[in-house]
Amino acid sequence: ISCTDSGKPAIILDKGIGETYVSWESIIQTLSVETRFCAYHRAGYGKSENGTMPRDSQRAADELHQLLVNAMVSGLVILVGHSPGALNMQAYADTYPENVKGLVLIDPPPQNGCKGKGFRSFVNTLLMSRRLVGHTTVMKSAGVSTAVTWAL
Repeated sequence: ISCTDSGKPAIILDKGIGETYVSWESIIQTLSVETRFCAYHRAGYGKSENGTMPRDSQRAADELHQLLVNAMVSGLVILVGHSPGALNMQAYADTYPENVKGLVLIDPPPQNGCKGKGFRSFVNTLLMSRRLVGHTTVMKSAGVSTAVTWAL
């Protein structure tokens, strides 16, 4: 886990598949001017170990919780999840609601998007998606005033 120095609430990023938090560096720098920003590599990404199998969003949420405890990230946090990371952050918010001040989902796949009829919708969403827009309303209400818009 990599965190900027200080500020509350902390923003915690779980990025999409096939990318590292380094690809979010400009956003991290922008938001960390006003608050603490923490990004990490889920098990199997970047320099992280592969982790226990099977891999699912609940396991990722539990591992993130332990990582935050070990890194002494305390207080309420704003969770930011991109693509499959959005599913993990939803699982975290559901499991540890007492730790969550806000939840920002960027291009989340449908919750049933990886199997059955939802898969076609998930693929179509990915094919048609060309832009990310920062959902700053939740972040502003949580005390972070910087507005960020970015594009793929």
